[in-house]
Amino acid sequence: MPVRYQHASCPRALALGALLIALPAAGLAEGGTTVASLWQALGFSKSEQTFLEPDKAFVFSADVIDAGTVVARWQIAKDYYLYRDKFSFRVLDDAKVKLGEPVFPPGGAVKQDEYFGVMVVYFDHVDVALPIIRQDPAIKRVKIEATYQGCAEAGFCYSPMNKTVELDLPPGDAVAPAAAK
Repeated sequence: MPVRYQHASCPRALALGALLIALPAAGLAEGGTTVASLWQALGFSKSEQTFLEPDKAFVFSADVIDAGTVVARWQIAKDYYLYRDKFSFRVLDDAKVKLGEPVFPPGGAVKQDEYFGVMVVYFDHVDVALPIIRQDPAIKRVKIEATYQGCAEAGFCYSPMNKTVELDLPPGDAVAPAAAK
């Protein structure tokens, strides 16, 4: 099925099309500075800011530290950050494994966000320890989904992102169901 574009939802594209049609009639097609100023008036510029793809801005990985701990890690690109309050974690596909409360590193930077208010953010990298609570010591694998959100300092914020990782667990003890989250 072909993709249909709704031009009404693309005002910049419509304006650009109108400009390209009007330029020859106005004798501006070779004018340079006038075309450049029209281009900038439409919101385009030669130095248009480009942003990293989410997987390059926030590189995710996870490691098993011991029988009861997984660490979720993010390497964060320069001039990008992740919100502490926008992290969430859950186990997929196994009712006999739960996660304890995530353990965030102390500190972080305090940032006034125009949408979220005062927030703690992480630059450069962040490691979050996730306690693993097994109700059956025979469980050897865990599948965890991490959700997170971040922004570029230049003002672009990404939608919440999800990553799933499947990890082999070393032998461990079972914990009574009352201790599970």
